[in-house]
Amino acid sequence: MRIAAIDASTLVAGVALMEDDTLVYESSLRAGLTHSQTLMPMVESAFAMAGWTPGEVDIYAAVAGPGSFTGLRIGVSTVKGMAQAVGAKTVAVGTLEVLAMGVPCFSGLCVPLLDARREQVYTAAYAWEGDGLREVFPPAAMALQEWIGILDGQAGPILLCGDGMAAYGPQVREALGERVRLAPPHAVMQRPAACAVLARKKVLAGEARMPGELVPFYVRGSSALTIAQRKKDANGGV
Repeated sequence: MRIAAIDASTLVAGVALMEDDTLVYESSLRAGLTHSQTLMPMVESAFAMAGWTPGEVDIYAAVAGPGSFTGLRIGVSTVKGMAQAVGAKTVAVGTLEVLAMGVPCFSGLCVPLLDARREQVYTAAYAWEGDGLREVFPPAAMALQEWIGILDGQAGPILLCGDGMAAYGPQVREALGERVRLAPPHAVMQRPAACAVLARKKVLAGEARMPGELVPFYVRGSSALTIAQRKKDANGGV
């Protein structure tokens, strides 16, 4: 199975090519240019370097959100267009899950933070189980202080990653103490290779879809209610 993973969901644009469980190629770029300028040249370079043609790809995967509205549209549209042109299927992978997958085997909660402005974050929480991630709290958009309150009720270490880490990491650490860790520079932003790995898992689970079914995932503020309800349910309704 050949997978091409394409990401334009945040400030970083990226491409990864994977064949079965072997990473063949990966590149990412954060250069201040728009993804409309950089993404397709990166994709073309990836295929050229790997010696692949678009028609040899079985699955095109997109990092589908949350993130920049413009970036998500560019990335998803690119994946849909390429898959439709060659008759391939597609997979959507969440930005926050991709971020967590980039920090493997952490023995606590992995908490991606994307800056949603005005003290708001796109966030979720994951825990490693075996060689995969378990979703502890689902993706949501919420006020930072509300999210800190939820994390305060969780035991064990917490690892932050994502572009919101620089802006809000100090506040989280001040509130929750030294159990809060910050991802190292190479793991702060999402890696397209992590998208490819997650995409393969989704394909094997039967989640591949036709290109026309691929849409961006815009997390809304009401998702915070889902997190609050999950926390309540986990505590026996208290």
